[in-house]
Amino acid sequence: MQVKITNVYTNKGQKELHLKGAWGNSFLIEYPDDKILFDLGWKGKIFLQNLTHLGYSPNEISSVVFSHGHRDHTGSLPLFLKNRTITKPLSIYGHPSMTEPKKQKILGPIQLNMTYPNMDQIDPNKYQVHLNTDPVEIHDKLWTTGEILKRKEKDGTKKGLIHKINNTWKRDPLLDDLSLILEAKEGLIIIGGCMHAGLLNTIEHVHDQFKASGKKISTIIGGTHLFTSSPEDIDAIMQKIENKYQIEHFYLNHCTGTNAQTKFKEKFGSERVSSCPVGTQLSFEI
Repeated sequence: MQVKITNVYTNKGQKELHLKGAWGNSFLIEYPDDKILFDLGWKGKIFLQNLTHLGYSPNEISSVVFSHGHRDHTGSLPLFLKNRTITKPLSIYGHPSMTEPKKQKILGPIQLNMTYPNMDQIDPNKYQVHLNTDPVEIHDKLWTTGEILKRKEKDGTKKGLIHKINNTWKRDPLLDDLSLILEAKEGLIIIGGCMHAGLLNTIEHVHDQFKASGKKISTIIGGTHLFTSSPEDIDAIMQKIENKYQIEHFYLNHCTGTNAQTKFKEKFGSERVSSCPVGTQLSFEI
């Protein structure tokens, strides 16, 4: 059975295909009998325009999985739900802390609201929310990582990313960060929204999660939150990936950053490393 993965929303668009880019991420995972979205991007109009240009309708989507609660991955949800006209509710999956108040400090006192969108104006019958810290099987051979607590390597958190807990704003450990794993015949496919848990930590978590099966990680897709990493840190990450995991393919976008993408291509070669703009389509046999 073929599973197709299509990028619907990310920083880099493709004007010639009438696909617009904007900060955030969204992937469509398409089975013969079902369609699932992983994240929805920030700007609802752009997301819906891209979805339509790619030949899909909001009514075709059964489920949405959120990588974490930040607005650049969840912001399109209200408009997406308003454009669904079928009566069957949308299943929404994520971590229990994804809806907590979140902000990003920009300059001095300026703080950007990054909280999961307000759903007060949305008919509650249109969706059902499923929150879990453990891995969840969303469809055949498609799993969430669940909460990634073991973070021996640097993660993608920083002082400027804060959340409100017990009525106090504190540095956000982003425990809600999760990725998706597709068990393909060629190996495990990791799809990341942002990987605030850290690229190496996410890889190690998935490796441990599937160790008993003997399956190896073959492909990394999406955001890896390396855009603020130093060249030295990126070099160290790539070396550890090569020495321990021998991952075959990388399709990188969003918060990976231009510098990290360039360094990955220099080390692994353009046959193994590709950018992943809006409209990128990949197929895997499961």
